[in-house]
Amino acid sequence: MLSGRRPDLPGHLAHAPTAVLVIAVTLVASSAHADCEAEASLSIGVTVQRCTEEGRRWSVVHADLAASDVGVRIARSGERGQTASAWRASVPGAVVAVQGGAFRFPGWDPEGLTIAEGEVWPGSADDGTRAVLALDAEGAGLVVPAVQTAPAESWMRSVVSGVEVVRAGAPITGCEGGGCERRPRTAVGISGDGRTLVIVVVEGWTATSEGVSDPELGALTSEAGAHDAIRIGEGATSALTTAGAVAEIPSSDGALRAAGPFLGIVNRAAGATGLLRSVMELPDHTRLPGGTYRVESTDGRLVAMPRANASAYWQLDIAARTYIVHASLAGYRDECKVCTVPPGYEEWCSFQMTPGSGTAECAAPPRGIDAGVYPIVDAGGIDATAEVDGGSTSRGIGGGCSVSAGARTDWRAAAILAMLATVGAWMRRGRRA
Repeated sequence: MLSGRRPDLPGHLAHAPTAVLVIAVTLVASSAHADCEAEASLSIGVTVQRCTEEGRRWSVVHADLAASDVGVRIARSGERGQTASAWRASVPGAVVAVQGGAFRFPGWDPEGLTIAEGEVWPGSADDGTRAVLALDAEGAGLVVPAVQTAPAESWMRSVVSGVEVVRAGAPITGCEGGGCERRPRTAVGISGDGRTLVIVVVEGWTATSEGVSDPELGALTSEAGAHDAIRIGEGATSALTTAGAVAEIPSSDGALRAAGPFLGIVNRAAGATGLLRSVMELPDHTRLPGGTYRVESTDGRLVAMPRANASAYWQLDIAARTYIVHASLAGYRDECKVCTVPPGYEEWCSFQMTPGSGTAECAAPPRGIDAGVYPIVDAGGIDATAEVDGGSTSRGIGGGCSVSAGARTDWRAAAILAMLATVGAWMRRGRRA
């Protein structure tokens, strides 16, 4: 359970229960009449859907983090200063690209901890003012609220930072400054079971769509299935670019802007490749030709059945990801291995066979995170704890600080209850005065 003080509501909300009730009604009605197109498939495990309602248009991307073909890619430090479409075109297999966090001009330096392909962006760190979304190489992830600080850890493969907009299945109803204004915005979150990455991009400052505030963005993102989510884009750099231009969300004036970090979804089957190499031999390194092999994805799909040469050697130029490789030869026990092919490099997946019978068993690496215990800090200003209780923490699949498995909370009910509680507290203070 997260703990800490409840900051006062900012500005006009702190002394206006009527305004709070108006926002509650607005949130309840925000997507009640949305007209959403059928989901379109961008690649295996990745879909996009466009929704519209009066004065608002947005797109929702769902990516199955447990699917072997789905990968998450953050722009490296050396890739800064491009537009989202140019960056996506430069990344093999990328089917989606969005802004990956706020940044500072003129160097496009990210605000908050940012990690790409396991490498920390120079000078980036979690200073306790932004929430952090972190994923490991297998797609297991967590969201660390701004009230806690998360150092860069060895398991972190992809990390972005932003303003928390959904916690424990409910939208965060508090906002501050520009977060209360309607603008183009982008959010990314994780479902309650940790399996799905949810991206919501809202068009803004156009004749078609006014945009959304942070609470409204949280409502849309929660409705899309996020259990915890952060805002990682806003203003003219908030945009969605996809393979085939399906359900894209343009910049506010139609011209994509250069930005700092980006977040992309990659189709590993069509993306970067590496070499998978293998030999079959005895413990004394005597080669054993004539074996058969089966290369499977971690979800059990057949990828290849390579044939070894007379020296019992084979190699494949294959999509960079984790595989389960099976090897068999008459008179020997069937063997298997879990082997990960890195992009642009090679992985040896060789077998030392044992005379006899039987079959070895292999399973995909478990999806879970050995995360640290992150300290709670006083970040100052408005924070998610002002409106929504973070609930219990877990560290399983999709686990970690503020991520818990279980049924999704109805965000409308949570939003109304939180706001009514705020009104009640205001009225009690008024009576005591």
